[in-house]
Amino acid sequence: MTTSRPIIPTLLALWDGHSCIVNSRALALSGLDASTPDPLGGHLGRTASGELDGNFIDLPALHLASGTMPRLTVAALKENLLAAQRLMNSEGYASYTEGAMGPGENTREVGAAGDRAIAAYRELQDEGKLTRPGIHRLLLLPSGGFSPAPP
Repeated sequence: MTTSRPIIPTLLALWDGHSCIVNSRALALSGLDASTPDPLGGHLGRTASGELDGNFIDLPALHLASGTMPRLTVAALKENLLAAQRLMNSEGYASYTEGAMGPGENTREVGAAGDRAIAAYRELQDEGKLTRPGIHRLLLLPSGGFSPAPP
């Protein structure tokens, strides 16, 4: 990922929602380094020499990786939701499930599924821009059974 995006800090959340990978630019900006211990319940991937390799496994590690990233605005989330909706429409999906969103997601993955996501969905609904029904699993408490990293 560093080869294809060397300048732009990049975090890719993995499909399971519990892990991510980051490029070297994001790693440098995070302030994390070889001396950073694994968080309780998480794992930081390392090279043979002990340097961080950009793999963050399980939620506590994901929080470390995303903790210094800017939070997405409601406007940016709306753009992302509309792009995802266009893709689902083009593939013929009739509905979708939002796996987890709500206040319990405010500290995870830059809060992309937190309160701002609810606001984005509400605005899109009010604007008549949602074309497919969705099922939303609302999380009121932080997920993962640990104390989240501060925002």
